Amino acid sequence: MAASVVDGYEPYAAARLEQLRADPLRTTISPMQSEIDEAEEAFLAVRNQWADASPHHRLLLNAVEAEIAKFRAGHWRRLAFDAIA
Repeated sequence: MAASVVDGYEPYAAARLEQLRADPLRTTISPMQSEIDEAEEAFLAVRNQWADASPHHRLLLNAVEAEIAKFRAGHWRRLAFDAIA
């Protein structure tokens, strides 16, 4: 179900973002890679602190991260194929 939600949302979000970028009265910005990396480090620290508090938390985090990795692997393959097609 999550995959179908993402598949429906991503084209919509991309179209809206492109619409904003095309509007000369609007300015869009994206974070620099250094900012993305900094945010990822902060979120990783919070996730690890939570997971370290309980063996059950660690199991949950590992399970969620495994599911996210599987989803991203399949999802990015589809995006790459769509770009080629």
